[in-house]
Amino acid sequence: MTRQQPVLAAIDFTEASDKALRQAHAEALRRKTGLVVCHVLPESFRVRVLFPHEAGVDLPAQAALETQARDVMRVRIDAILGPTAVPVTLEVDAGSPHAGILDVSDRVHACLIVTGPGPAAGRVARASLFPVLVARPSPARGPVLGATDFSSAALPALHAAAELAAAASDPLVFMHCLDVEPTAAMVATSAGGMVPMPFMPEAMLQEMQAQATLRLEEALASCRVPGRVLVLIGPPGRGIVDTAAAERATRVVVGTHGRGGFARLLMGSVAEYIASHAPCSVLIVPLTPEPAAEAVATPAASVPFGLDTAMQS
Repeated sequence: MTRQQPVLAAIDFTEASDKALRQAHAEALRRKTGLVVCHVLPESFRVRVLFPHEAGVDLPAQAALETQARDVMRVRIDAILGPTAVPVTLEVDAGSPHAGILDVSDRVHACLIVTGPGPAAGRVARASLFPVLVARPSPARGPVLGATDFSSAALPALHAAAELAAAASDPLVFMHCLDVEPTAAMVATSAGGMVPMPFMPEAMLQEMQAQATLRLEEALASCRVPGRVLVLIGPPGRGIVDTAAAERATRVVVGTHGRGGFARLLMGSVAEYIASHAPCSVLIVPLTPEPAAEAVATPAASVPFGLDTAMQS
């Protein structure tokens, strides 16, 4: 790239945003780039009952609030980060939190948006063309978990998971959940009892597991980072969250289709569940991030998946 894109940390002065600020600072150090810290203020409106034509945004009051916000931000950043070699700049916006964060990210061409968990984080992730890190307290050491449904949207996420694991010298795990129900119904027997009827032959289920394992191993080999693969049978949302807890993962990485596509995240809407319930930080990587001005990004290599996507549920 001809110009380094900064990491953007969105803060609201809560403990959760303090964690986001720390993780954003760590990412800026790792990427050797700058850190932009933003806070979104509510807009100050004048109410003029007798003179409605004078109603609107109170610009002097808004300017005063922005000055106060910058002062408070500097104090908070100094208290959380202390002395740092990372260049830090401040951005203050006004309006709804998610819209303000997106406006700032577009303006500074962020390479990553870091925010604490909550409704605003979900709305940012639904609309952002840049990767979004939902920061939570996470184990200091442990595997990076890259979850995939084998769709094209998952490919950048797998490469991002491999890059994170390699940079931190952490173990890497690629996983996939086969969301199939091996028992479809209970039927009555002549003895008056109920027995389960299999939804699909056991041999077919084993074959699906074997093919999913092979695809994960191919993806892992293409990333050239040591790791292991894991295929589970069951609902993907709960399966990935439970695996992250059992593995004491430092981060879960999932993919999205980009702006407006959060509903089409990895394995459908379950990725929103992952972002909301994972016991560690969750990195959401878009399929086609917006190219930054004056920057030329190197496209990620494709993962050689060969199994028909009809395997997905």
